[in-house]
Amino acid sequence: VIITPCHGAYNKIHWTGEERAFMEKHPIIRLGVDPKFIPFEFIDENKEYKGIANDYLSLISEITGLEFQVRKDLSWPEAYDMALNGDLDALPAIGKTPEREEHFLFSEPYYYFKRVIATRDTDDHISGMDDLEGLTVAVQRNSSHHSYLLPYEKINLSLYDSVETALTAVSTGEEVAFVGNLATTNYLIRLNGLTNLRFVSYEAEKQMALHFAVRSDWPELVSIFNKSMNAITDKEKTAITNKWIDLETHLDFGPYIRIAVIIASVLAIVLGVSFFWIARLRREVNWR
Repeated sequence: VIITPCHGAYNKIHWTGEERAFMEKHPIIRLGVDPKFIPFEFIDENKEYKGIANDYLSLISEITGLEFQVRKDLSWPEAYDMALNGDLDALPAIGKTPEREEHFLFSEPYYYFKRVIATRDTDDHISGMDDLEGLTVAVQRNSSHHSYLLPYEKINLSLYDSVETALTAVSTGEEVAFVGNLATTNYLIRLNGLTNLRFVSYEAEKQMALHFAVRSDWPELVSIFNKSMNAITDKEKTAITNKWIDLETHLDFGPYIRIAVIIASVLAIVLGVSFFWIARLRREVNWR
């Protein structure tokens, strides 16, 4: 079966009979979103749903004809719980964890991000996860970072309904550190003028991903999401990323720089001593 997209800019997509029947039976998809997950998804001052996920959903709506109905009056924990209970059909900007895979089906990843630690700029003793042992760390409730930190038994968690409130708590000294994704954390620090916070990068070689999470009895919607995303051009994806992501971030590599300076200083001393003795030996050889 072939369905032509609403606009001719996309290649024709081959839908299965099951996928086409699903779209005819379920023309409206109920979404639960994080109202403050900037820049991936958020509700702006005009109560409009915005962000990377929304831009992709707009294109998917053009491709499929599906209408995405967003619940704008919920916090992220409330939206997540409603999706767990089957009162919402999908979560459009969510990380995959083993725990979540027990309840949802996941699309292919559509955006990758880095996880970071944020602390006050006076707390220079924190440079990685090991330094958080024995401390209480702020994290957003029901986020992938919340799930990520659960196995760390020596780290105490302080749960917040939004990244913004968690970061503010760190800035005011109520909390010691926050763990979250780099893009959202960077954006909210700048937006709220939290100039006394710094980033500590860790696990830099690993990338986390965002997916569409779908209720477990709707596998057809997962394949519809995947086919639609594959139909979106690289140019369109790049335009969406450039629209929302500020690539100029400032990570604090202070601890690593200090180590590098120490190593460089030791090498300089070794080289200096070596040159001194080489010069002295040459003078002695010439004198003889």
